[in-house]
Amino acid sequence: VPGKRRQVSPHVVLALRANAALRGLGGFLTIFSAFLVQATFADGWEATLALGALAAAAGIGSFAGTAVGSRLHSAAPDKLVLYAATAATVVTVLAAVFYSFWMAVLVAGISAVANAIGKVSLDAIIQREVPDRLRASAFARSETMLQLAWVVGGALSRDQRA
Repeated sequence: VPGKRRQVSPHVVLALRANAALRGLGGFLTIFSAFLVQATFADGWEATLALGALAAAAGIGSFAGTAVGSRLHSAAPDKLVLYAATAATVVTVLAAVFYSFWMAVLVAGISAVANAIGKVSLDAIIQREVPDRLRASAFARSETMLQLAWVVGGALSRDQRA
């Protein structure tokens, strides 16, 4: 029926919320890393290498998370997405307590792994829970929400000194 909202499975909602939190963290870390490098390192090669270390950790983490997530056929995606969000939360809190540049690199890597595993799990949950005729729309809407979560996370990391 046009104009009427459809009910979404609670499994999809929970997975989407967990993934939105992970994407928000990813957006926050992306923008925050530039401020961290600027505040921690002098200009030049040292700052460039530091930013490269953060980008490499995020890239390797994303690749590893996608590789691991695609191989976990027998794992329950509902639990997997929650484990990924919990792992990213724990590492982020530890990095806040033991603040250093290398902890930020660790958070970038772990959050990228968690983000990739969470996304693979969300996709599996959508495929399982959403009827075939609505699946394309569900994927499009979920990806739009995740992109918006990334933007909100990046906006939260704006430089507080300005």
